[in-house]
Amino acid sequence: MLAGVTGNVLSCCVLLRDRSHGTTSLLLTSLAICDTLFLIACLFFQFLRTLALHILWINYMNLYAHISKVLYGSGQVVRMIRNWTVVLVSLERWVAVCMPLHAPSICTRRKARISISLLCLLCTLYSIPNFFIVDAITLFCSGFSSIGNSSDNVYYSMNQLPLGVVVYHSATRKWVENNYLFRLIYRLIGYTIVIVFLPTLIIAILNVLLIRGIKYANARRAQIMARIDCANRQLDYCSCQLGPHPDRPSNHVTRLKTGTNGENHAYFVRMEKSTRSRTGEVNRLCVGVIMIYLLCELPAVGYQVIHLLQHRRAIELAKPVTNALVCLNSGVNFFVYVFLGRRFRSQLKSLFRRHVCCGCHYASRTDHEHGLTSAACHSSLLRICGPHLNKDDEIYPLSDQSNREANRPVDGADMCPTPTTESSKMSHRCSRCLMKGKSKRARPIRTGTNYSVQTSVTEI
Repeated sequence: MLAGVTGNVLSCCVLLRDRSHGTTSLLLTSLAICDTLFLIACLFFQFLRTLALHILWINYMNLYAHISKVLYGSGQVVRMIRNWTVVLVSLERWVAVCMPLHAPSICTRRKARISISLLCLLCTLYSIPNFFIVDAITLFCSGFSSIGNSSDNVYYSMNQLPLGVVVYHSATRKWVENNYLFRLIYRLIGYTIVIVFLPTLIIAILNVLLIRGIKYANARRAQIMARIDCANRQLDYCSCQLGPHPDRPSNHVTRLKTGTNGENHAYFVRMEKSTRSRTGEVNRLCVGVIMIYLLCELPAVGYQVIHLLQHRRAIELAKPVTNALVCLNSGVNFFVYVFLGRRFRSQLKSLFRRHVCCGCHYASRTDHEHGLTSAACHSSLLRICGPHLNKDDEIYPLSDQSNREANRPVDGADMCPTPTTESSKMSHRCSRCLMKGKSKRARPIRTGTNYSVQTSVTEI
């Protein structure tokens, strides 16, 4: 449980920093938050409770009996939100893969936030009765070996405790025990269908459709790329067949052979591969989360169905196994992300490197911001003094305008300017840059060059 909580916290940190996946990152972040809350509830509700009963931890037993009223209802709310969040993840991936033209208008971050808010509200309203099911009752340690009920007190024998010690215990309220219709409809049928069975069924159907859609999309993409390659080869062949013509310039054939067609095709191929890699990684992550969910939740579905149809003692033996699988499902998603997500691994490494490296990231960011500020200043000076500058003039601060002629390079000399300000002479260095043998140094901008290329005035 502790490993699962730590992994979910790291997943939240990485997913909150990465917004390239849009709604997928938002949904996976909400799923990680629900998993963390559910594991914390299980830590108090199962592990510490069982430990307290074995070692007779009286203080915790009394504390648990009083907080179980809220803890039981909160656990049911979080589990319901978590299961239906996986449904939202499956639905979002299905829309993105099977309806790519409508996905930008359907799968937006605003709609995802609204869906998560409505889901939390509906799950909380549905689980309100769970907050009134459990109550704290009193246990009196007596010498009797059997359990006897007397009004609101339960007499139970604990040989390790002295007689007369009062211990509180959480149990179902009497009105729940006496109301068979409520237990049948809400606790058995409602819990089995709404929280466990129905989300699992929807996720299984969407997972099958999603896998089929991914296979179809990959085949369609390969077919389109094959057609584009064939068309480019035909165009190159036709351009090679053209000879010199008096009405065409002499470099027309060369321009056809080595024109922008090949460059555009190479750029298109690179962009297509990059997009396919990112989309495939997101699909792998979501399919992995869905498959782990199905493997861990299907035994719980089987247990609930069998328990609903026939109540036998042998079936109760499978309850700890199903509970352990449900807890495992909430703590294993981080390892799925690490194993299947290359981008997630790189961002996790950068997250550790950012906090472990002593100021290297801060120095790099400061240098970059200084470069952008310098670019803005040079741009302002260019707009102010532009008409009075020659083609190869330097842009100096206003306080150094009198030294422009003195700092102008001689004809035939090195055209690299000499910085005049103290800040431009500084070189931001860090341990990682020194290890690589490179440094970050600011450069002034020339007016004769393309300013759109010189907007970043730092180099590594």
